[in-house]
Amino acid sequence: MLVGFSKARIGIMTDGEETFTADNIFELNARNGGRTQTAQIQNLSASSTTVYGSNTPRTIRGKGAGNTTLTLTTELIPADRLAQMTGLKKENGIYSVDSDTVAPYCAVELIANDENDKPVRIALLKGVFTYPEQQLNTNDNSGQKENYPQITFTASARMMDNRVYAKAFEADEDFNINAWNMVVFPMADLTASAAPSVDVTVKKGIFTYTITPPENDGGAEIEYFTVYYGNHDDNNNTQYTAIKTFTPKNVFAWFKNNDDVDVYVTATNNVGESDASEIVTLSPDVNVTTTTTVPVSTITTTLNP
Repeated sequence: MLVGFSKARIGIMTDGEETFTADNIFELNARNGGRTQTAQIQNLSASSTTVYGSNTPRTIRGKGAGNTTLTLTTELIPADRLAQMTGLKKENGIYSVDSDTVAPYCAVELIANDENDKPVRIALLKGVFTYPEQQLNTNDNSGQKENYPQITFTASARMMDNRVYAKAFEADEDFNINAWNMVVFPMADLTASAAPSVDVTVKKGIFTYTITPPENDGGAEIEYFTVYYGNHDDNNNTQYTAIKTFTPKNVFAWFKNNDDVDVYVTATNNVGESDASEIVTLSPDVNVTTTTTVPVSTITTTLNP
C-alpha cells in the first residue's frame, strides 16, 4: 500500500548518453515548486493475446514491458523547469515550439510512503515528457479556477540494460540508497571521493575521533563517513566493526582485554565508498602508535546498524 506522494525527482539525460550530471537532476516538491499531487503508471506489462482453436482459448503470454506511460499531476511547476523537461525553447522570455523541437530523454523517480511511513521509491528509467495541454477557464461567482497541469511521460527501455521500471522499499533491509541512485540516475561525471583522514586519541578506554573530509569529494556531496575499528587476533589479523556516522567528530568505547585497536575511516557519496584512510593503531591510554595503508577491498567487516 502506498500512502501520500511527497515529491518527484527528474533527471535529464546528457544528450546522446544515458547518464546524468548533478546540474540536471532536480526535485518537484513543496519547497522547489511543482508540488506533486497524483501519479498514475499504466501499461507496465506487455499484454497477452488470446488465440482460439478447436473451440478453446489459448493465451500467448506478453513479454517485457508494454507501452508504459506516466501521468503526473503537479501544482505550480516552474515554467523554466517545464520547458527544460519538454524541450521548449526560451528566448527573450518567450517559450516556443518549432519544427526542430525535440524533448530530451529523462528519468523520473516518484517518492511515496508505505503503511509504516517508510519511503517507497518508484522510477521509470528512460522516456520523454510531453508538454501539458493548455485549458483556460473563466472565473465565476464561486471564485478563481485553478488548472493543475497533467504531464505525460512515455517510457522506453534503456539501451544500457533494457530496463524500464524500478521500485524499492527503504524498509527492506537489503535496500541501499547508493545502489538505487546509480540505477535510476547513473552519473557521467562523478567518482567516489578521495580517502578522508582521521585523528584518534584514547583515554580510559574512550576513543575520540576527528575526521577530516577529503579535498576531492568526487563531484558529489559526501553523505556519511564510516568508522572501522577492531582488535588484533592471535594471528595478528583484525576483524573490523563498522559504524556509520554523519558527524566528523564523536566518541565511542571499545577495548577488549586491553588489546591494541586499529581504526580507519572512509567517506561515501552517491557513487560509493572511498578508499580507506590510513589505519591508526592505538593502545589503552596511548595516542597513535603506527599507521598503515590498507585497501578497503581486503578488509572483512561486520556492519552495526
